[in-house]
Amino acid sequence: MIPVRFTTNDLPIREQFDAWQGWFEGVFNVALAEGETGFAASSVVWTLDEFGLSHVKAPALTAMRDTALLRSNPIDHWVITLGGSRTIGSGGAGVTLDVPASVPYVASLGRELVSQRSHDERLQL
Repeated sequence: MIPVRFTTNDLPIREQFDAWQGWFEGVFNVALAEGETGFAASSVVWTLDEFGLSHVKAPALTAMRDTALLRSNPIDHWVITLGGSRTIGSGGAGVTLDVPASVPYVASLGRELVSQRSHDERLQL
């Protein structure tokens, strides 16, 4: 398996966040946490048949899948996430997310999703 790597670390600070948004375009809308400057982040993805494993390191952010995004990109994958920091938000259908650091959780990309977290390093399957 040859990983696909993406990083904003070598980009000028003013271009880092836009590049990160472009990397996740169509899957998540991403918003900067208040007060963040620059967006030094990296993602490594390995794929095997129908599975993908990713290692993401990013500053504080909010990742969202709203109804408009669900209509334009109706993927319905399930994601198992193990993060190094607490994740809060909502998993759609009235499900509240409040996941402590180092506790895995499962989320559906076929539902509305809001995930807020501080600077984090996480694995996703």
